Amino acid sequence: MKNKILILALNHKFKKNIAQNLSKQLDMFYLDVFDLIKYELINIDEVIKKAGLEYYNKQETKIIKSLANFENIVVTMDNDSFFNKKNYEYLKNSSLFIYLKLSYSYFISLIKQEDVDSKYELMIDQKLFDERDKILQSICDITININKRNKNIEEKIIKEIKKYYKDVL
Repeated sequence: MKNKILILALNHKFKKNIAQNLSKQLDMFYLDVFDLIKYELINIDEVIKKAGLEYYNKQETKIIKSLANFENIVVTMDNDSFFNKKNYEYLKNSSLFIYLKLSYSYFISLIKQEDVDSKYELMIDQKLFDERDKILQSICDITININKRNKNIEEKIIKEIKKYYKDVL
C-alpha cells in the first residue's frame, strides 16, 4: 500500500483546498511542495535571477526526492514540478496519484475567482489544458470528475481510495 496521497488538478488553489480538507478527514499531515520550496529558498524569484532556473529545478527535485521518505501525508504540487520526469519518478512508487478532473470552463471560472498570484494559469489555453488533462488521466491511479455542483468532494475521494485498495489488494 502506498504511504502518501498526491492530489493533482490543473488548478492549484482548488487542489490545495481539497487536499487540506482531505488530510484533516484522514488524520494525515498536509504538505504543499511549492510552500516547502518557498520556505527552503525564501525568495524563489531572486534564486532564479541569481543562480538560474537550472539551480532552482535541482533544488526543487532535491526537495521532492526527500518526500519519498515521508509517510502519512497528503501532498500537492505545482503541475510543472509534477511533469518533471525525475520528480514524477521519485513519487510514483510511494504515492497514490489522485487526479481531480475539471472541465476547461470550470477551470477558467475558478481562476477568475482567485487572486492575482494564480492568474498565470490563465495562460493555459484549451489545447494545453486538454494535453495535460489527457496525461494526468493516463498516469493517475484514481480520477475524480469534478463539476460546479459537486459537494463533499473529500468524501468522494475517500470512497474511491477504499475502492482502489479493495480492487488492488
